[in-house]
Amino acid sequence: MRWLLVTTLGACSFSGGAPVAIDAAPGIDTTILVDAPPPIDAPPGVTCYGSSWWQVCPTSPIPSGMLMVGATIDTDGVGCAVLAGPNATTVCAIASESIKVAGLTAVTGSRPLVLLATTGVLQIAGGGTIDVASHRNGLRGAGSDDPACTAGTAAATAGAAGYGGSFGGKGGDGGSSTVVVGGTAGPAATAIAAIRGGCAGSTGLPNTADNSGHGGGGVVLISTSEAKIDGKINASGSGANGGNAVNGGGGGGGSGGLIVIDAPLFSGGGGARIFANGGGGSEGEGNDGTNDKAGNFGDDPTENLMQAQGGSQSTATAGNGGNGGYGLALAGANGGFGLAVAALLAGGGGGGGGSVGMFVVHATTKTFGGLASPPAQ
Repeated sequence: MRWLLVTTLGACSFSGGAPVAIDAAPGIDTTILVDAPPPIDAPPGVTCYGSSWWQVCPTSPIPSGMLMVGATIDTDGVGCAVLAGPNATTVCAIASESIKVAGLTAVTGSRPLVLLATTGVLQIAGGGTIDVASHRNGLRGAGSDDPACTAGTAAATAGAAGYGGSFGGKGGDGGSSTVVVGGTAGPAATAIAAIRGGCAGSTGLPNTADNSGHGGGGVVLISTSEAKIDGKINASGSGANGGNAVNGGGGGGGSGGLIVIDAPLFSGGGGARIFANGGGGSEGEGNDGTNDKAGNFGDDPTENLMQAQGGSQSTATAGNGGNGGYGLALAGANGGFGLAVAALLAGGGGGGGGSVGMFVVHATTKTFGGLASPPAQ
């Protein structure tokens, strides 16, 4: 994953049209991550907020006072502001003069979320969480599994495992079984110029149902004064379910999604956590010498500096799932190899882990003391 820290801010304007160069860890491809398009020409009487491709231009009245964000947000439901400009139909923007998140807010729907504080502070309190993550067998994050994701080469033969989703890094390749080859993950995203979510892994074969993990969702926080993060923002991908048919390959974990913070001041205490980690790949189906056993699932990420583990230890014949990307380990790990000790003891390969997502910070002053995975640079 490439992490970008931009240090200029201006409502209704963009940074210059040239791509922004960024630093990366040694050995990491530094291909351009962010392409800044030309400024948006807002309709007469409309004010635009944000500093690059995440800019939004509300045409509906902005509510006064502080908005206390509720427990759930459906980005396909009511309550989204009417917008003009390129993001008018592709995101759900919720705007107020100031905004506070004090508890858990689970965000789902097909569109990413934008929270906009037009005059005051946008705050996630110490007990507050914006959750746009996808969860195994649970909710999918807002805007997850984006159509712009680059697909890899899917598993094509029984016993082959699925690949992990690629976004801010490359997903892990799926593990093989005997002579079959697992799925191969697509490349990491090399440029991004739209608000979007992360990318799904792929399923292993053969299985009774798709066992891949979903990508994390997308969220943008914009304030004209301060973005104060004392709680959590989670845009992680989900872990995959285990191989569930004879010799079935494990599924690939989903990649992390997108988090953008745009404000003159980006602040927060030491307990704050911001993460868009990859989900763990799952273990393949195997045989314990007596019975066929489904593989264990890959973990969902739960903390920014805790790696989501791939599924393992159901049987010795099945390949283990690859761990998800986190911290400076941008890529998902490859899935393990399924063994074929005897005809009835064959095991499917392990699914690849999902990569990390992307974190973009656009601020003039930064006093944020919490942790991000990986940290913005």
